[in-house]
Amino acid sequence: MKNKSLLVMSMLLLIGLVQSLVLTPVSHAAPFNVNSDVDAFEVNQGDGCSVTISPATVTVDCGNEIQFAAIPTGTCATPDYTWSVITFIGSTITQDGLYTAGISGCSGPYAIDIVRVTDTANGNIKATATVTVENCCLCCLPLTVEPDEGRQGQTYTVELSTVQDIFKDVDKKDIIVDFGAGITVNELMEKSGNTLKADITIEPDALIGIRTIIVTTIVNAAEGTFMVRKGPSIILHPLFGKKGEILEDARITGHLTHFAQEKTKVKFDKEIAVKQVTVVDSNTITMKIKINENAEIGIHDVIVTTDLGGGIEEIVTTSFVVLPE
Repeated sequence: MKNKSLLVMSMLLLIGLVQSLVLTPVSHAAPFNVNSDVDAFEVNQGDGCSVTISPATVTVDCGNEIQFAAIPTGTCATPDYTWSVITFIGSTITQDGLYTAGISGCSGPYAIDIVRVTDTANGNIKATATVTVENCCLCCLPLTVEPDEGRQGQTYTVELSTVQDIFKDVDKKDIIVDFGAGITVNELMEKSGNTLKADITIEPDALIGIRTIIVTTIVNAAEGTFMVRKGPSIILHPLFGKKGEILEDARITGHLTHFAQEKTKVKFDKEIAVKQVTVVDSNTITMKIKINENAEIGIHDVIVTTDLGGGIEEIVTTSFVVLPE
């Protein structure tokens, strides 16, 4: 019984000791101030400059316009915005933020464009917006393009044909032919019910690769493909000559050219005569150049034209410099 009483007393003393340790305050502990810690975080993180685009997400129909705005926040210098758009359907945007949707085509119910603004005055900070371009709801048909490829810097007459008479009873002014950026449609030529001829020029810097060609009328659309390949180029040797000089052994060297005897012509602009033109091979021409004594000092154009047949010409240009005597 005595041992039991001692055990109870020991347990009571132990409980009291633990309570005193837990409840006794530590006098030198620093107080925790929630407000001061949050304020310090805001001071360290809140001085930056950022930009957002309004609207951030939007859905538009083909060909419609949307005005985007860049909204700066934080501490920013006077902004200098550059606008761009990532698109596969020919959409565009001006440097004022005016976006024009392209043609979403026939491959799905919609296309996605990404509009981007960059503030070059504040460390090239960027923001993006997402544009969903709805399908134009036109009757899309397969389009055959002939020829279905061309080279940079060249002009071609291309025939476009469909399986239905979508051009019948449609004025040429109501037909839109879109080859995409870097290819200019110079003229729409003769047409029948299901065929149309277009005169096009591929710019020297047009992107190389396969692109989608879309032809639209008021009620129909047709879609095909066209390949842009690297274009031919030429170098003239020598690159310059003096007024009144005769260059007996001038030479033109071509890359990806198709020079051919009786099919290739070399022409200089005014006051420079070219004689004894000989096609050595598909990439080499020799000739004699006579520079008029009154030739204008400076840069003169040189044009080499080769008839490839089928109404297609290969046209390559370079320059020649006339120096003083």
